[in-house]
Amino acid sequence: MKQLLAAVVAALTAARARGERAVVVLGHATYYPRFGFRQATEFGVHHPEYDGPNLMALGLHGHDVPAGDLIYPAS
Repeated sequence: MKQLLAAVVAALTAARARGERAVVVLGHATYYPRFGFRQATEFGVHHPEYDGPNLMALGLHGHDVPAGDLIYPAS
């Protein structure tokens, strides 16, 4: 469990350092709220295949989470 905690903290630290405005995860609905994540649908964020409680979002640097559909960049 400590390794997962360290991984999440490292990922959020990196996202903040890169100037990201928000982070979205598909993770356990009772684990990620400790970091400030809330259900993505509360922000109007939707995934075309999953809109359940495990899709979570967090605004960074005081930014709101932008609403809309999640899309994946072309690979």
